[in-house]
Amino acid sequence: MNRRIFSVKIQLAEIVTVVLLLALTSCSTVINTSKIQNLAVNYCEPCIEYDYSINDKESSLTTQQDSLLRASLSTHNYSLIQIIGIENEIVTLLENRCDTLKSLLMRQRINDKISHCLVEIDAIASELDCYAERLDQLGNYLSGINDKNQKLLTILSVSIDAITTATAIFTANPYIAVGGGLTSIGLDALTISPKGKKVELPLKRNLLKNIWFNDNSDKEFPYSVWEIINNPNFSNDGEVTMRVALRDRWMQFEFDNDIDSDTEELFFKDGGLYTADDLDTRVHMMKELEAIINTIKQNIRSLTATVNKI
Repeated sequence: MNRRIFSVKIQLAEIVTVVLLLALTSCSTVINTSKIQNLAVNYCEPCIEYDYSINDKESSLTTQQDSLLRASLSTHNYSLIQIIGIENEIVTLLENRCDTLKSLLMRQRINDKISHCLVEIDAIASELDCYAERLDQLGNYLSGINDKNQKLLTILSVSIDAITTATAIFTANPYIAVGGGLTSIGLDALTISPKGKKVELPLKRNLLKNIWFNDNSDKEFPYSVWEIINNPNFSNDGEVTMRVALRDRWMQFEFDNDIDSDTEELFFKDGGLYTADDLDTRVHMMKELEAIINTIKQNIRSLTATVNKI
């Protein structure tokens, strides 16, 4: 009988050891599989830089011409034509309404510059959409691994409970019950509060950083987009810019009005180790920024409608 009890003790000890090893292994932090490597690469980054040279030309309008523009356009459209760089063409169009050929030429130039602006808007919006989809895939992959590990821990915890109870009854040995109970408690704790997997995500190009720190010195945003989201004339209240309003929403809803230096480094600087929840948060912010940029098209449509009436 003593041999049987000793054998049961050894078997239980072996089971406990295996379970603990599995639990510890399941909670290792960083993973780097081939799927992770493929998704961590920023294949959404554009291959060419935005052209800022077309926005370097200074306006040559006289005071009288500027007054003509202000009288003919809303404050909203007046700001927009300056950003797009079509104020000279609009003035020429206003001053030569009866000159069909010149009007046609000016309208062509205006349409070309507006089209260029729309292409830039689509480009940055597409990059953000691609980025969000990539991180969404990465987050789902991590969540799947975490869910699988949590399910395994739950099964192991239930199994240990059953084995411990049966063994303790069979041997009438309280040490087995205590040992198995402690092991089960440990597994339950891991199930309730799993550490979860993480992935390393370096951020060489971080569009959220430009928004957060109000710095586009790297020219990662097109000139027109950056100027519009930093001009209060294009916001709903006419006071707070779209960029500031977006940053405030991030601070309130994503970070509960409290962000430490490590979190700021993770999201708005060089990146680091991301959990599935962190990736989900980043996806939300990318999609919000994309939506803000897409609203700029409404402003341009309004301007186009106004120009067509001249």
